[in-house]
Amino acid sequence: MAGNPALRNFIGKPLYPEACDSDIDVSSMDPASNAQTYIETILKLEEIDAGIYRGRSPQTRFNPRVYGGQFCAQALAAAYKTITNNFRVHSLHCNFLFPGNTKKPIIYRVERMKETRRFANRHVRATQDGTVCFFMSVSFQDIGLGGLSHHIPMPPAPSPMVVPNDAERYRAMSKDERLPEKVRNALVRASEMPFAMEIRRHDPSHLFFPDKREPSMVQWMRSYGRLSKDPLVHHCVLAYASDSAMVGTLLRPHGISFTDKRLRTASLDHSVWFHEDFRADEWMLFETHSPCTSNGRGVAFGNIFDSSGKLVVSVAQEAFIEYDNLEELRVKSNL
Repeated sequence: MAGNPALRNFIGKPLYPEACDSDIDVSSMDPASNAQTYIETILKLEEIDAGIYRGRSPQTRFNPRVYGGQFCAQALAAAYKTITNNFRVHSLHCNFLFPGNTKKPIIYRVERMKETRRFANRHVRATQDGTVCFFMSVSFQDIGLGGLSHHIPMPPAPSPMVVPNDAERYRAMSKDERLPEKVRNALVRASEMPFAMEIRRHDPSHLFFPDKREPSMVQWMRSYGRLSKDPLVHHCVLAYASDSAMVGTLLRPHGISFTDKRLRTASLDHSVWFHEDFRADEWMLFETHSPCTSNGRGVAFGNIFDSSGKLVVSVAQEAFIEYDNLEELRVKSNL
């Protein structure tokens, strides 16, 4: 087992980045009862000056880098603070420029780009130590507009009640005797961490012994705890969750796990389109698929449906993917 790179690299690398956000102490938080406080704390921003806000990251020992969904959610929350009329977000487009450091605060600067009767546009820059780490262009629309309407149907999926969530999966894997005791103990600790979202992945790849799968995935997700009725909270929470499955979908056809030390990934850009109203604290199905990985990059698309089957959000992302031993991976693919 010592020859498995995923096992050698597991201690100190996140299982799934959205579960491992890391100046806010979460050591005493219960993963279920306090997780609502967890996600709302992530969205809480301090106003420094007009259009300038400070955000912070929850502290965990698993991941020193800011999860991309946190950038998206906090930047959207900052942009919403500059919207004074009855507008709601309809699209956002992001670029991840440099990794964020969870030990340092993030400064969000909002620039007003457009203000008309029907639309408003904002640019948001997230900086640490004077360096722009993240950029978002976000557009808001008057919710009173009507128009044509059609939706694709929700794909078939098992009930979320019969699919284990991530914490349950980690606890189950901690009993796998193929894993060293150190790894099993780390899985137990990971299962006890506070999660912002409850995610139930159907047919997920194994963290340590992945095999090749189709480049597609479905997962149920909702926030832990009941959220307020304010739509902007639900928009920000879903922006947070929208980064939770994209890179994982790119890895499935290659039989690679996030825990493999030879793997390096980073989101490059990320877009979200909001179609309909929804509640982020109720079950939603997130379907993702990837048409291509090439030249060190991969692209994935996703659709999010509410529990009634209505398409409420669409997502797209391009990511950087680097693997140290491509020849070994090709041999594995031909077996």
